[in-house]
Amino acid sequence: MYLVNGTIVTTDTTTSGLWSGTLLHAIGLDILGRPIIGSSPTWTGTAATGVGLNPLGSIGGNSEVGANTITTQGWVQSNPAGQTNP
Repeated sequence: MYLVNGTIVTTDTTTSGLWSGTLLHAIGLDILGRPIIGSSPTWTGTAATGVGLNPLGSIGGNSEVGANTITTQGWVQSNPAGQTNP
């Protein structure tokens, strides 16, 4: 998996890559290749293992958010957030 500028994030999308808990590079660019300044919470609805955890749009509970500056499992699951949060 690569960022839009060609930077490698992980070598594969399995438990030894994307879901291993360690990325080679943080996902710190938006889809246009612009740097995301600071830590920006990203709605994922996914546990660190890749399994849905209070998926987005589910009724009740909190959905998971990840952080774009983190290369550990926090890239996808760093904090539950209320679904009414912007």
